[in-house]
Amino acid sequence: MIDRLADDYRDRAKVFKLDLDSNKPVAKRFGIKSIPAVMVFKQGKLIETLVGVKPYEEFTAAVERQL
Repeated sequence: MIDRLADDYRDRAKVFKLDLDSNKPVAKRFGIKSIPAVMVFKQGKLIETLVGVKPYEEFTAAVERQL
């Protein structure tokens, strides 16, 4: 799903995957307790967090709201 988001928005947004097992401070900083967790930032500020398995359209809608 993240790879698809990255491909679909490659020219309009930066999409990254992060292994939280290897980056525990990031999980702690943002209070991530379950995965998948998709975080939407705008100008460096966390705007929205979606947690859990959801339809792809919910993730694209979150990205679209910030473009």
